[in-house]
Amino acid sequence: MDKRKGVLRGTWYPDTKEECEEFISSFKKRAQISEKIYGGIVPHAGWYFSGETAAMIIEALSLMKPDLVIVFGMHLPKNSKIRIMTKAGYETPFGDLPVCESLVKSIGDKFDFIAETPHDFQPDNTIEVQLPFIRHFMGEVEVFCCGLPPEKSSYEFGRFIGEKAVELGKNPIVIGSTDLTHYGPSYGYMPYGKAEKAYEKVKNENDKRMINLIEEMDYSGVLLDSEKNMNACCSGAVAGAIGCAEVLGAKKGYCLDYSNSYEKTKSDSFVGYAGICFK
Repeated sequence: MDKRKGVLRGTWYPDTKEECEEFISSFKKRAQISEKIYGGIVPHAGWYFSGETAAMIIEALSLMKPDLVIVFGMHLPKNSKIRIMTKAGYETPFGDLPVCESLVKSIGDKFDFIAETPHDFQPDNTIEVQLPFIRHFMGEVEVFCCGLPPEKSSYEFGRFIGEKAVELGKNPIVIGSTDLTHYGPSYGYMPYGKAEKAYEKVKNENDKRMINLIEEMDYSGVLLDSEKNMNACCSGAVAGAIGCAEVLGAKKGYCLDYSNSYEKTKSDSFVGYAGICFK
């Protein structure tokens, strides 16, 4: 199978299968899931910072035994075209993940998008850092990965993709990839001052408000609040995941984990991360 190489392999996450397994085995958090879940929201920093939170959600989703994983992400500005990996597959340290080409073909001319291939693509961390977790916990499932802009159309696209996946007879789950507030001088956003006081305000106010909106599956609130308060860097991916999860049967989101890069390295610049499941 032709495959897209992992451009962040060996930097944002380990290079080899053995190193990835060792990293994952160091994670202590496990989600206690006793009911059907349809998707989730995961963060996308390097594994050292947010990998444990992301792995917790992806491992929980693996219990649903999906045969298709829909992944929305990418840092796209408004008025961007959707970007979709259209063929072949992805390389990970655990093995390859094939693209669900039948789902790609089902889009037809319904939505205008930029087609990516294994040799012509925009490098991106938001999706790539999730793929080894998906391959490790779920095996050689098919994937449908795309970037969505911060617009209402992304919610509508998510619903469309969920409907088409069901029509194709798949057992899908959906993942939306976003970090929360990017705070501090490195990001040009400092309404709460510096250091620990700012961290507490970001955690308990700015990030908490976005988490609440996601839990309510309020995609329009997510889009508006992220633009106003910079508390979701990929709000289009969240909107798409909410739309898709609704179609699959989800009624509400539940935050299972929160973490922050400040907890790893105390700095005036830090980023929040949430792990959320849709039930």
